[in-house]
Amino acid sequence: MIERNPQAFNQKVQEVESKMTHTKGCNCRKSGCQKKYCECYQMGIECSDNCKCDGCLNCSSNTFTKQQDTSQYSLNRKLNF
Repeated sequence: MIERNPQAFNQKVQEVESKMTHTKGCNCRKSGCQKKYCECYQMGIECSDNCKCDGCLNCSSNTFTKQQDTSQYSLNRKLNF
């Protein structure tokens, strides 16, 4: 297995600039990273630039951008009903 993926057994959380970050990031689409199946939320860390989540509510550094995405998502959802 190590021959195929040398990073397979490395830790998923690393400390970068005195902050804990997820090495791969999460891929949440509808939960806003507020549910236990979000890997970042489950570990008690904020989402980082490595995450590919949509409408993230678990991030303080990019709050404006992420909240804007969430409001746009909820607006589109209201218009579709």
